[in-house]
Amino acid sequence: MLLLMKFNHSGTLGFLLALMSIHMEK
Repeated sequence: MLLLMKFNHSGTLGFLLALMSIHMEK
């Protein structure tokens, strides 16, 4: 959740990118 908040500060695009990265890692 903390990571999400940090990404939110960067912007929605950053959040989406993070989600994609997690999916790729898994």
